[in-house]
Amino acid sequence: MTALVANAQLPPWPTDLYIDGGGTWKARVPVTFSNNTGKDVKGYPTEVKIQKGNPLEGYKPGQFRVVDDEGLQLKFTAIGKSGDVLDSTPLQAGDSLHIPVSCENKSSVTYFIYYDNDKAWISPDSLGRGLATSIKNGNFEDVLGTLPIGWQLIMGDSAHRGEISKDRPFEGKYCLKLEADPEAEPTWFKVAPPPISLMPGAECTITVQIRGENVTGGGAGWFIHVGNSSNSQIINNVHSVGTGTFDWKELKFTFKVPENADILHTGPTLFGTGKAWFDNFTFTSNLKASMPTATFGKPQTNKLTEIGRTKHDEWYGADKRVWYAPWKKTAPKYLYRIPIRITNPSDVRLNNVLATIDLTDAVRNKSRKNAILTFRGAKVPTTKIGNSILVEVSCGPRTTLVYYMYTTDITEDELKPETEDIKHALGSDIPSDQILVESSNRADIVKFTEILEGAGNLIKNPSFEDVRDGKPDYWEFSGEKFEATGVEFGVGKPGGFGNNHAFINIPADAPNDWIGWRQSVKVKTGRRYIYGGWLASENIDCSAMIHVHHRDANGAVAPSGYGSAGPAIHKTASWTPIFGMAEIQPGTETLQIHLTMNGHGKLMHDGIFIAETIAGKTEPLEAFPAEENDFAIWQVNPVVKVFREDLPRDNTNFGRIQYDGKDAKLKSTFRIALAQNEEEPMQIAVRSATEHENVSIAIEGLDEANIKATIGVIGYVPVDHKSSYYGSKHEDWIQLVPGKQGNTDGWAGWWPDPIKPVNQFSLKPNQTQPLWLSFRTTKDSKPGYYPATILLKTDEYTWSIPVAIYVWNFALPEVTTFPALYDIRWNSRWDRPGMTTREARRDMLRFYREKKICPDHILVSPEFKYDKNTGKATADFTEFDKEAAFYFDELKFPVAYMSGFYIFGWAAPPRATFGEQPFEGEYPWANDEPRHTLRPEYIKAYQAKLKLFMDHCREKGWDKKFVLYISDEPHYSHQYVKDQMKALCKMIKEVEPDLPIFSSTWGHCKDWDGYISLWGAGHYGCFPEAEIIERQKQGDKFWFTTDGQMCTDTPFCAIERLLPHYCFKYNVDAYEFWGATWLTYDPWKYGWHAFIKQSSAPHIKPSWTRYPAGDGYLIYPGKDFSDYKPVTSIRLEAARDGVDDHQYLTMLKQRSDDKNAMALLEEAQKLVSMPSPGGRYSTRILPDPDQLHIIRLRIGEFLAVEQ
Repeated sequence: MTALVANAQLPPWPTDLYIDGGGTWKARVPVTFSNNTGKDVKGYPTEVKIQKGNPLEGYKPGQFRVVDDEGLQLKFTAIGKSGDVLDSTPLQAGDSLHIPVSCENKSSVTYFIYYDNDKAWISPDSLGRGLATSIKNGNFEDVLGTLPIGWQLIMGDSAHRGEISKDRPFEGKYCLKLEADPEAEPTWFKVAPPPISLMPGAECTITVQIRGENVTGGGAGWFIHVGNSSNSQIINNVHSVGTGTFDWKELKFTFKVPENADILHTGPTLFGTGKAWFDNFTFTSNLKASMPTATFGKPQTNKLTEIGRTKHDEWYGADKRVWYAPWKKTAPKYLYRIPIRITNPSDVRLNNVLATIDLTDAVRNKSRKNAILTFRGAKVPTTKIGNSILVEVSCGPRTTLVYYMYTTDITEDELKPETEDIKHALGSDIPSDQILVESSNRADIVKFTEILEGAGNLIKNPSFEDVRDGKPDYWEFSGEKFEATGVEFGVGKPGGFGNNHAFINIPADAPNDWIGWRQSVKVKTGRRYIYGGWLASENIDCSAMIHVHHRDANGAVAPSGYGSAGPAIHKTASWTPIFGMAEIQPGTETLQIHLTMNGHGKLMHDGIFIAETIAGKTEPLEAFPAEENDFAIWQVNPVVKVFREDLPRDNTNFGRIQYDGKDAKLKSTFRIALAQNEEEPMQIAVRSATEHENVSIAIEGLDEANIKATIGVIGYVPVDHKSSYYGSKHEDWIQLVPGKQGNTDGWAGWWPDPIKPVNQFSLKPNQTQPLWLSFRTTKDSKPGYYPATILLKTDEYTWSIPVAIYVWNFALPEVTTFPALYDIRWNSRWDRPGMTTREARRDMLRFYREKKICPDHILVSPEFKYDKNTGKATADFTEFDKEAAFYFDELKFPVAYMSGFYIFGWAAPPRATFGEQPFEGEYPWANDEPRHTLRPEYIKAYQAKLKLFMDHCREKGWDKKFVLYISDEPHYSHQYVKDQMKALCKMIKEVEPDLPIFSSTWGHCKDWDGYISLWGAGHYGCFPEAEIIERQKQGDKFWFTTDGQMCTDTPFCAIERLLPHYCFKYNVDAYEFWGATWLTYDPWKYGWHAFIKQSSAPHIKPSWTRYPAGDGYLIYPGKDFSDYKPVTSIRLEAARDGVDDHQYLTMLKQRSDDKNAMALLEEAQKLVSMPSPGGRYSTRILPDPDQLHIIRLRIGEFLAVEQ
């Protein structure tokens, strides 16, 4: 039942709802849920019917945001009358929302649905299919398309299909059919109804009719998962009616619902191959379940007064509307601006509060040096703190102030690399989650001093100048558990903001405890506060950050808990600014700042700060608009990402053409150079003041040149938040959002990445469109100069671009020997119509070969068997040999991991082999149980399998091409992980002493010296260069391991291009990346990843993790194009070019007797260094991308002359 009632007291209007798209939600409606179900519910999917006249009618549910009574955003699902899930289709009467409700029995809660924001991005997350109280359409007679109404195909693909069928139903016109192809791998694909609400303790019965044809494997049957919102599989049963061919059989079974369960997931199964039909499905229960009821309140509008927004003709510093062009006499001082909204949603005026603006969001890839902040046409003073700027504002109630950050293109002097002390720290237990620790030179100390002593700072004695009896006034010193006896503490000199700083010096023998200084300040509910200060350390053995505790009126920890500002400092660190944000939720009365650490050594603090703040929210960047007839085409370094807002700029390394109408005012030739048997890209940007639809792209003049050209149009994907590794321990029904600033030099917005295989595009006014053209030579292409023309055409206009192609007189090898490994991770998005999964995967391998990257493993594993009585392993290598021959002999890939020999990951115990467990005792073994001794039965089984495999590969000549990947990112902070690794390596070496044993350790675990023979090291310094060299002297080999580095949201394709340079410089044999095809969303729609649940070990409760945007994939599915082939990206093209660069460097090194060659090689190697900020900071590892372009040209010209 759904009705309208009067509002209760309304909570503050949130300003940070998920992916607002630069807009605001103009309305919200309260929904009160009353729970009279006879049970407490937690995250219970509750149906909310939309009646005619409901305020949500006509709005897209994907743009709704649902917020619970604790201020948490929730996942939800909108279901149409036909049973379809809705997101972009406006809601209509008769549709329903399914919202997770948490409420005690015989009580109620009120949630809010926010709507009417047409700029909001469609949320990719949903609750699932909602919850039903009974089965509908169990006889499959109501049909929509190929499926019964209300039923959904799950995990289907081209080899696993589910659909409605008229083929001999048990009753009626229709039945349900599942079909798996003869070569399909067994999966739990299904066509399932929505989950069903259950009553704890109920007796339930399922009946269904099933028939089969040529069914193999686990057979045809019906599954049940009985559980709750936190654990859906308290009961996990599959009831099979058998295999083979059989006529209709009735399957009937009964189960009792556990007391802690209230949800049933159920449906048909075909775990194997063949065909199975299902009909007359019924479900009965002796206890009827019910749902909470929903009652709508009156909608509320969000009426904000906006102040400060200006039109383009009010551009700061521009006397007239002139687009920058060399033939025009005047140009605006600032070419770009970014609107920044600062909103006070409350009913109380805010006076002299600090607003915080993320500097990367506000300036992006433009000039920081020339950036200024303005409000209502006047320049505003700011203070820089780390990567943020602070500005003092006063803002009336329910008001938005619009500021503008004006800037220019980045200047020459800003392209020079910064001198900085580069440090990394672990952001979580995941070794690849490396955070760049920002250096202290990123703060405006002079300006900060002014606000430190200002009225806005709530901290008393922030710079420790007021001292009594050796202790700073207003600060309490203590431990959390102990009295901190023996700890030296007080004030020291000099001070950064006066004469003093505070310090603690904890001796090495002191017990572990949180020891240090504390101070509490009063805060207000619904407000946001910035807190932080400066830290320095000497020989600390832990990480140090600034922490805050949210405390209630009694001084106890409030429900909001704790917060920390980072990144942390470690060991010995110079003065470093560290700042964070705290949101004050109901129940918090004071914010207590903790200048503490749980370790030993000396920690110092100064300039401590807490102030109320408002977060500035950036809108999309705006470029200065063009005059009516302006049209520009310019060549861009292919490493540089082109954004829709980019304007043409002078660059002597690349060509540029600008038109005034149809008249070319500036025209220069676009140039590329390449070797024989090479592919080289040309990136072109096009921008117009007016719209041009259906612009075609063609290349003329290459018919006789033996040069093949391909054309593509670069597409854009949205990224919701700056990349990092994000974690959460929230329940499944909570809408998970990134919870910290991020670790990249990118920003939220639209990013160029996929290269669409099309030769036509439409050009919107004042939006830049990048194009991608690739030119490929063969070994038989003749050296020389080839003129060509690129033509852009519409019905009215033709724009011609002269191109000069230089083919050098040397060839790159036919077979690439440098391995750039990218794992293939398959799901149904990669399936191809008319192809089996195996055929589609083979075609993906061909695509890898074309792009000069290497897969990780052979697609088919041998079928091993083991006789425990004799200790003998046997295997069927038939299908494996076919795929290995295709992989090694036909496609010429240089290396592969050994499928079936991986042993453990992270902090998990080793996998069993042929059912033999690695250790005595009970799985998963306690952390303190010794793991340095493997069971003899385990050793015997694993070694038998390993020797059989390697003997077979030796016969085939493949043995030197295999690497045994023993462990992914082992957590060697645990002693048991160190012990088990040593025992496992010893076991392997006993039978295959020369087999490379690889592990992506990132850093150096010295306990494993002499055990691991192929280290997977981080390329940016977490495995120190000196230690790499030392291990290489001992005979160890190295690959660079690069997970988390190739994110989409960084301005250059730098790390993709430079990794082979790192390998070459540091004598590293290869690099590996954990995937080119790992997808969690449709990457065309969402450029970021879903949160996934994972655990580092079986004894650790799984939690949510989200990986950086673009991490794990550089290839896009081709489902929207006629041939369905994989689609490349600008990142993948950069990776391919990097492999070619490695060959250039290798050929140059072969001229070791030539001083000029060695001087050029030395110059090329200066492009990369260790330590470095890491791949997610492309503008800092490659400040001037043109240097890479110039070095490549110089090497090519040198090699051509030498030939």
